[in-house]
Formats: sequence, structure tokens, C-alpha cells
Amino acid sequence: MIAVIHRMSSRVIFSFNVKSAIKLKRIVSSGKVEEEITWQ
Repeated sequence: MIAVIHRMSSRVIFSFNVKSAIKLKRIVSSGKVEEEITWQ
């Protein structure tokens, strides 16, 4: 997965990071540890 991302454009990587941030926000909304967002 990482190797594929490296070959893609920076725009794709940016959108991937945004999706990851959204997932972290959902995790916190679910009531899990907020440290997950600090990692981002």
C-alpha cells in the first residue's frame, strides 16, 4: 500500500491523509482514546 502511494501524485496522498484524519475523528466521536488524533 505504501509503495503504491509513493508512486501516486501528492494530491492523492493528500486526500488519503484527509480520509485518515476523518477516520481518527470518527474514532474519537465513538468515544475512544483521543491520543489517536494527537498522533496525526
